[in-house]
Amino acid sequence: MPTADDIARWRDEAKGLRLAVVAGEEAALSRVLATHPKYVGRSRQRLHTNRQRFSLQDAQWTIAREHGSDTWAVLCDQGRRWPHRTIGPQQGRAVRFASERGDGHCGAEHLLMALAAPKRPTIASAVLEFVGADIATLRDRPAIPAPPGRNGVTTNPRCLSCVDSAVTFAIAEGADRVTDEHVLLALMYVEPDVLHSVNADPDEIYDALAERGAPVPPTRPPSSPTPRGPYNPLLYLRRADLGAVLKVLGRKHPPGTEHWGFNYSTDNSEESYIISEDEIDIVAVVREALGDNAEYRLERPTSLGGTE
Repeated sequence: MPTADDIARWRDEAKGLRLAVVAGEEAALSRVLATHPKYVGRSRQRLHTNRQRFSLQDAQWTIAREHGSDTWAVLCDQGRRWPHRTIGPQQGRAVRFASERGDGHCGAEHLLMALAAPKRPTIASAVLEFVGADIATLRDRPAIPAPPGRNGVTTNPRCLSCVDSAVTFAIAEGADRVTDEHVLLALMYVEPDVLHSVNADPDEIYDALAERGAPVPPTRPPSSPTPRGPYNPLLYLRRADLGAVLKVLGRKHPPGTEHWGFNYSTDNSEESYIISEDEIDIVAVVREALGDNAEYRLERPTSLGGTE
């Protein structure tokens, strides 16, 4: 087993080798051509031409091979490594769920569907069943197809955020792969609204995972937000006035306060609309922002797709 002094000496040697190759020193180029897997058997001119791109990692590979080791990590005997594959089969299963449903995107909700229906039972699937997660509400909702001109399933940022968090949970635990339980933890901490949408309580899931021996973080998942109430009619106004109204709306109802749920659209270049909770006096907000002669209209939506 190499000593700390050995590893320190090899690191210094790698840094020196890289600088020598970049400078075009013939002895350094010869060392690389003799051992580096990318350059063995290739022309000296190829390496000379590309020497500015020769990295510290390239130098470490060269030195490792000179010592008869397959990789730098093996040479330094630095223990177990996280595999190059950073996510397990969960994302692939989620994409298949999205494709089978006819959805044009793969989101956090598809990850949840994948966890609830694994090929073989898991702790995560048992916990979801135990807490009474109503996964059918996700499976039965209408499909959301891809926009015209886009083929296949696109993984959206909410799904990717969960995937990254699941990898982080696995590494923190010291695991060498991402399990369904890590993905469920990611949903609990990053996308708890997805669990709320199927009437599953992240706190209850946390306790159920711990009771079944699954590692859980010392900090519990975020507390449930205040439920959103009914919505006001859609408020339409000139696109140019939207910024002023949103500024007042954000000041009077800051995110995180009891009544603050609102959204807005800027799809139309001439006109925008705001959706707000009915506890918010949206007309008073508009008048404070634009004055008593503000131009706006209210239309109550008949569905998610239109107004009356």
